[in-house]
Amino acid sequence: MKSTRGRFKQCLRFCKSNDDRVRADALANKLLKRDDISFRKDVSKTNRINSNVLASTINGVSGECNITKMWHDYYSDLLNSNGDTEYMPYVNSVNKCIDITSGPFFKFSVSEIRDAITNLKSNESAGTDCLQSEHFKYADPRLFCILCMKFNAMFSHGYLPPTLMETIIIPIFKNKKGLVMDKDNYRPVAVTTVVSKIIELNLLDSLHDKLGTLCNQLVLKASMVLICVCSH
Repeated sequence: MKSTRGRFKQCLRFCKSNDDRVRADALANKLLKRDDISFRKDVSKTNRINSNVLASTINGVSGECNITKMWHDYYSDLLNSNGDTEYMPYVNSVNKCIDITSGPFFKFSVSEIRDAITNLKSNESAGTDCLQSEHFKYADPRLFCILCMKFNAMFSHGYLPPTLMETIIIPIFKNKKGLVMDKDNYRPVAVTTVVSKIIELNLLDSLHDKLGTLCNQLVLKASMVLICVCSH
């Protein structure tokens, strides 16, 4: 028992002092053995471990409330500071060429809503409404009809509820070798509501071919589409 306990402690000290190298060797062995599934799982687990970093002070700001306010002010200025108007003429031309609120082009169908919900990613974080994609995927099929009527009504009246557009911004630590107290070492991840994702998927699918004929390259994302809708 003493010999086994001593051997265990020796191995434990070795693992602690060579943690990064042991993990790297284990990943390399799985890659050589072509164990792709296990390799991807270990890489994903390692990334989650490296990203779960909490700092008590960021850029000299301490306290949960103060840090939250700091992130709010920082990302409000950062994400609304773009003064580039390069694509504004193009967006305006799209609004003139496409009638957003009328005609059969922008009439949602129940089958389109069902397909969009089916294509939602699972195991995603919930938005401000505390709903996840699984709530819609495993809901009664009558929900597709209700959402279809709701979306068509919103586009007919040109109105998007403010709660639909609410987004949670989560700072994610970028470089584990950098400073955890430096706010520039974090990247923002936006968590939107599932309903807005369903609308975006339907809009992108409907607009893809139409917008492709208006420009040589399609560079619009869901946010650009929603900007077009709101500006109209």
